[in-house]
Amino acid sequence: MLRTLVGSHHCHPRVIVLPYPGDGWPAMGGKAVVVEQGGCAATVFQEHWSRLAFGLQLPETGGMQENPTSRRLAPQRQDAILTRIETNGAILVTDIAQQFGVSSETARRDLKALALRGAVELTHGGAVRASAVEPALASRSTRNTEAKARIGRRAATLVADGMVVLLDAGSTTAAIAAMLGKRRGLTVITTSLAIARDLCRHDSFRIQITGGTINPGDEAAEGPEVMASLARFRVDIAFVSAGGVAMDGSVTDFTPLGAETRGLMIAAAHRGYFVLDASKFGARTPCRIIGQDRAAGLITDSAPPATIARALEARNLPVLSG
Repeated sequence: MLRTLVGSHHCHPRVIVLPYPGDGWPAMGGKAVVVEQGGCAATVFQEHWSRLAFGLQLPETGGMQENPTSRRLAPQRQDAILTRIETNGAILVTDIAQQFGVSSETARRDLKALALRGAVELTHGGAVRASAVEPALASRSTRNTEAKARIGRRAATLVADGMVVLLDAGSTTAAIAAMLGKRRGLTVITTSLAIARDLCRHDSFRIQITGGTINPGDEAAEGPEVMASLARFRVDIAFVSAGGVAMDGSVTDFTPLGAETRGLMIAAAHRGYFVLDASKFGARTPCRIIGQDRAAGLITDSAPPATIARALEARNLPVLSG
């Protein structure tokens, strides 16, 4: 249903066609739109979705519909969105709406279309590169099991009785935990529910779980409470997961929160080690772990490719192979 307002401008009639909330607003790109009817036109300036510059007040309810031009341009816009995701690793719905002058609903439809093509993975409020999404722990636990066992055995040789050990969440750190059974008097700090459950069965171990909100996919705590708690512990040795190692030797992770937390884990320990299997060399995850220069080394199952090995050496990050 349409409401038509007729005004005047230099004695020439101008017709503005405004939809009721049920019809939705035209996509105005946040500035102004010229609406034409019968050869006449008028410019409507937006203050809010429900308020016009000349004082007309409409109800707040209702959505904003994509206009036909926006729909025709969707393929080009989606290609541009994908280019930005490939460059930056991620994008937010709000960024798409602002950069391309479309509604949030249109931005979400674009991301869903890209997800259906397998080009991106949807996240809360946006999307990331398909390769930049970490699989759930249950899936990771069945991959590269022998490689992770080798890493576990190598890491365990660095742990002495009575140490305070910080274990990050993950399938590789779970393999390290499985190799600690012969140690005595360990204090183990972890974000992982699975690691805490398994190690609490050892009579001589003391298990400390960090605070935080449980991430169901990782079966582990995360968030600002975890980061705050790390400053309260004296840690002898830490084993920290990572999403990948870039060709320039930078250690990276899947999310800004994960990267920041893992950097703090390295900083909290007298000796902190990244642990990852060889499949992660060259993997593209979007967030650099700040402070990797504080790490004592990187433990893996086999030597990295020559280019990455040279880059890690230049960064003074020793590689320990299982």
